[in-house]
Amino acid sequence: MNFLDLQEYIEALKKKGELKIVGAKVDPVYEMGHIADRLIKSGGPAVLFENPKGSTIPVAMNLFGTKSRMEFALGVKDLNDLGKRVEDLINVEAPMNFWDKLKNIMKLKEFANFLPKIVENPPSQAVIDDDVDLNSLPVLKTWPEDGGKFITLPMVFTKNPILDPLIGAAIGSISAGNPIISYIISGELLHQGVSLTAVTAFVLSWVSVGVIQMPAECAILGKKFAIYRNILSFIFAIIIAVIIGAILG
Repeated sequence: MNFLDLQEYIEALKKKGELKIVGAKVDPVYEMGHIADRLIKSGGPAVLFENPKGSTIPVAMNLFGTKSRMEFALGVKDLNDLGKRVEDLINVEAPMNFWDKLKNIMKLKEFANFLPKIVENPPSQAVIDDDVDLNSLPVLKTWPEDGGKFITLPMVFTKNPILDPLIGAAIGSISAGNPIISYIISGELLHQGVSLTAVTAFVLSWVSVGVIQMPAECAILGKKFAIYRNILSFIFAIIIAVIIGAILG
């Protein structure tokens, strides 16, 4: 089962009996962490605190706290199934006949589904606050000796129009291996908040620039040709990345 968003997943957990809803006022300082800790250690359900003290924003915890919930969230019977799926996609053999080519095309089609999609008016932008007050968030303080409340695992998006494509192209130029691997890495980089220009330059340089393969290319095609081709490919990777970043970013 695929979930459109986190709210849909939470509703599914509720129907499955895997979600404990707490309507009473609970303090994010110590209380929420203590309750969630006891639940997870006993193999209990996820928990949704609807009325955090000092905030109007509900808090959900332990949504992916057990192996069974992780498998439910990812739509698999066993987490190892995902590893097998990725392995099958990466290990693309050279096609020997028409049917092998067709299989590879189908794999590329599946890769295309991994790429991020640009949509208008996404739910994540339903509320935009230009005057942000982090104190309005029910940030947890879990342990008595913690230095304060911690926002853990944040996603920070930054973009440098000059350095990003240069760094991306430089890393891609020294990378080697099946080009399909670059698509997987790029998807993860985008997911982690790396800018589109850096990721585009990374992919383009991976498939067009070959620093590691330079000696072989010089021997086969000639030193002058190999050097000029790689330099031009590096430059064009940066230019195209900047253009794509300007259009889509």
